[in-house]
Amino acid sequence: MPKVHFMCVDSRDDACYEFRNDGDDLFFLYTDGRHGNVEGVNPGFWEKFYGASVIDVDCKVIGGKNVIFKVNFMR
Repeated sequence: MPKVHFMCVDSRDDACYEFRNDGDDLFFLYTDGRHGNVEGVNPGFWEKFYGASVIDVDCKVIGGKNVIFKVNFMR
């Protein structure tokens, strides 16, 4: 379960949110459902995630990218 923080929205794909962990690895959260729904993303998530210092996620590698499929918790 990587712990990540928000970096930016992909300038070429506004449905792709980029996150990084402490090891500087990139993680991607897709808001358009192209890799299925992201479990744990509720309306409160979108109000808080920009300022969260840590977001604990589950991910899987899809097409060589770390794709977030579950948000476990935020602080």
